[in-house]
Amino acid sequence: MLANYAAQGVIAGLGALMVAVLAQRGVPLESQVGVLAGGAVPWALKFVVALLLDMTPSWRLRRRGAALGATLVLTAACLQIMAMAWSGGEAGLPRSLVTVAGGWVALNLVLATQDVIVDGLALDALGEHRALAGTLMGLGHALGFGLITPLLLTPRLLEDGAAAALALPIPWLAVLVPIVVALCWMPGTPAGARVQTKTAGDHRYGPLLLLAVLLAFVLVMLGPNLTQAVSAQLL
Repeated sequence: MLANYAAQGVIAGLGALMVAVLAQRGVPLESQVGVLAGGAVPWALKFVVALLLDMTPSWRLRRRGAALGATLVLTAACLQIMAMAWSGGEAGLPRSLVTVAGGWVALNLVLATQDVIVDGLALDALGEHRALAGTLMGLGHALGFGLITPLLLTPRLLEDGAAAALALPIPWLAVLVPIVVALCWMPGTPAGARVQTKTAGDHRYGPLLLLAVLLAFVLVMLGPNLTQAVSAQLL
């Protein structure tokens, strides 16, 4: 849990450094905002993953360990793609800002999914120690963002560039994967795991409710842009 949240803190630190580099190199403000906003969308939609998982029985530790290991592998893959897209550009800028932005969205989607899985594991395994679980989560994120980022990532960025800074956490993630996947060999479900059994009528309206919430979210997010576009055409 501590390691997963530390990884999230490191990625948040990378995002701050990445936008700082774009600003320093003269990238337009709207492009900087677009990159940041793109990374925020998966977190705004995190509730969708949470609802889908809550509609299923509690996962056994083996499945949770495999899922968390997969999210770490995908995190490393996204970082590698972003580093490759950044390297070789002129004046310290990425060769393809679109690829970097897309990788950033995918990276945050993976982390948002990981966050849901870790939160569920903490709720089931540490139900009687929620204060401890919350402390570990906050501590992990603080270590990643407030300690690892300034001590390791920032110097690498200044010395070798953004591509090197993006690639730096990949070996760390490779070390974490076997540790997390070790959960796969732990038998059974966590003590105190919720028991969910499907009965007639359970979640009958779940998909419809989820679709309605998603439509409302899309309207709220895109409404102002659609209104502006229609007004521009009419006026």
